Amino acid sequence: DVPKSLTSSITGGDWASDNTSVVIIDSATGIAMGVTAGTANITYTTLQGCSSSVILTAATCPTGVQTVPQNDKMKVYPNPANNIVSISVSSVEGQIAIWNMTGIKVAERKISDVKTSFDLNALTSGVYLIVWEHELSREVQRLVIK
Repeated sequence: DVPKSLTSSITGGDWASDNTSVVIIDSATGIAMGVTAGTANITYTTLQGCSSSVILTAATCPTGVQTVPQNDKMKVYPNPANNIVSISVSSVEGQIAIWNMTGIKVAERKISDVKTSFDLNALTSGVYLIVWEHELSREVQRLVIK
């Protein structure tokens, strides 16, 4: 099921989907989201031209968001949220972004403290992904805005 956050140990490459009518993927972050039921071949290509692929199956539309695992490195609260969401992270590095379920980045901020918050008033109700990119890894959690 998608959405998924795909990672590579080699940075600087690009992600691509061969079937964007089924799965869309952000070329820089590797966040893949299902559009409709079906399969898509997702490819990561390095700057040197090497590539690796994985097949993702979207069983349904993006309602599979509950498959994004929770983690101890990033806390998102309150969740569901109304006007403001607070985010606590385990280290002061990297950046946090909020993505909608169509794969559009709607907010982004560089980390300057282990606790930060985002004003959600400009966003519509729905399901979003909070993505914290740091060092060579990425933490992803779902956010519901009422």
